[in-house]
Amino acid sequence: MKQKRQQAFASNKATLIDEMLAANIRDPKEQAMFLAQMAHESGGFESLREGNYRTAKNVLKKFKDRLNAQGITTESQVQSLINSGQEKVYEAIYGGEWGKKNLGNNKKGDGFRYRGRGFIQITGRSNYEAAGKALNLDLIANPELAENAAIAAKIATWFWQKKQPEIVKYARSGNVRAVTKLINGGSNGLSDRQKRYQRYLRESGLYRVSQAQPAEGVNSKGGISDSVGSAQLQLQSMKSYPAILDQRERFKGYQYGYGGNGKASAGGVRKIDCSNLVNQAIKGAGYEIPYENTSGLDKSKYYEEVDLKNVRPGDIALWRGKNNHTGLVEAFDAKTGNGKFFGSQSSTGPASAKFGPDSGYWEAPKKFLRPRAEYLNKAGAQKVGTQEQVQPTTTVKNKRPQAEQQTADTGGKRQAQPQETAKQKAQQAKAQEAAKQKTEQAKAQEAAKQKAEQAKAQEAAKQKAEQAKAQEAAKQKAAQAKAQEAAKQKAEQAKAQEVAKQKAEQAKAKEAAKPKAAPVPAGGILLPEGGEVASTNTGGADAAQLQAILSALQSTLAQLSSVLSLPIQVTVDVQNGNIVAAVNAANSQQQRRS
Repeated sequence: MKQKRQQAFASNKATLIDEMLAANIRDPKEQAMFLAQMAHESGGFESLREGNYRTAKNVLKKFKDRLNAQGITTESQVQSLINSGQEKVYEAIYGGEWGKKNLGNNKKGDGFRYRGRGFIQITGRSNYEAAGKALNLDLIANPELAENAAIAAKIATWFWQKKQPEIVKYARSGNVRAVTKLINGGSNGLSDRQKRYQRYLRESGLYRVSQAQPAEGVNSKGGISDSVGSAQLQLQSMKSYPAILDQRERFKGYQYGYGGNGKASAGGVRKIDCSNLVNQAIKGAGYEIPYENTSGLDKSKYYEEVDLKNVRPGDIALWRGKNNHTGLVEAFDAKTGNGKFFGSQSSTGPASAKFGPDSGYWEAPKKFLRPRAEYLNKAGAQKVGTQEQVQPTTTVKNKRPQAEQQTADTGGKRQAQPQETAKQKAQQAKAQEAAKQKTEQAKAQEAAKQKAEQAKAQEAAKQKAEQAKAQEAAKQKAAQAKAQEAAKQKAEQAKAQEVAKQKAEQAKAKEAAKPKAAPVPAGGILLPEGGEVASTNTGGADAAQLQAILSALQSTLAQLSSVLSLPIQVTVDVQNGNIVAAVNAANSQQQRRS
């Protein structure tokens, strides 16, 4: 573990120093301040991602105001928060109203997603967005890119010179407190930052090249400087080394699962197999290489096979045959064939294991592979194994060291070799083009999604219109049926009226067919057939008397008819000694008088 920490320290520090020089940070005090602040923020250049919070007391002390504003005031409450998972912890300290106002974290999960990363521990959506825009990287969609040492170094110099340009002024004046406040927002860790500043200040000038000074890494007696020799040699031999092994941290807590790709199950368990682990580590280090199983790796176009004598940590070990397996090389001795790798084993899950004759289980790999440089999609990253052909010198006599010969005397700004610079530019251009294509693909997918939604909406509108049309048709059909029913009723009513009319006419005709009484001349009296009053049982005298009365009546009626100009008809019937007369009209009602 100590050796791993030393390797991470040397590699990351060398990468940061190289970028510091490329950014033309030459002032000794500014260099010391830059390295001191980055060393503190990244835990001595070893941690490029903010770690897990485990101690309730420390969390409450560090983020007291933010937690109190959310009603979290006791260590037991904080411990409950920690027990709920780190996502909850980060959401509490970097989310909510405070996170929205100060870090631009406006979506749920932003606190955890955009937690501290890189040497400067860049934090929050707005800072990731600004850094990504400056470096032409999509850090919003891929925040883990900030964990790559080369990218982290560029973010650090961008923050130092562009994001907070006032830092330079305070750094050159040696004001540790003021610089700390601009970086951290307060005075957190001030004592450690001051100590580191003083230590790096004593190395003033060791990170610049000048004819008036001893060569880099060479003391006044011609030997390697103890304080800087190790770091400088690492700068020359490891600065281009991709951070593949840095990805091991991401697999903590994972279990082995055949075919597993690391996605959490319903129970929250993440399972991953060996080939998926290797692929995700490669991608995390910035390579655009698709997933391949062990069979695919054996014939892959994305990797080059590495000769045993050139195998390095971060290369890929591949076993084929009885035990198909793969992992990341952590150490290897070409002479003995013994080594160590990191992989996902069925017995342990993601972990380190030995291989070779002395391992007791894993024999020497069938082959070693290395990702091809052309698939690297990271600004500033270089092909694995690229080294400057610089050999350290242990004495200085009449000849300047080769390292100094290859560095132009430009006031401390290190000049890259033309061939290497051209390669870096080409890789950066390729990375930028890939990022651009990725953004365009995302836009195209979004446009396709919108188009699909529009088509769906149009289809829904069409269906709605058809439904409305069908409803209207049904309504019209119902109206037609109603009209037909009304017409039918009207026809039936007309038919009934016609039948009633016919019945009335039939009745009238029937009435007309009845026999009528013979008409009486105007002013006359209609007597019974024969013209005289028949004799009755009253005797002849009575009949004569009646005849006289009727004659008088007839004369009177003739006069009245002449005055009225109306015919008057009288019908006389003698029945059983009674006289019955109907006056005025033949079809008038009979009236009886005695």
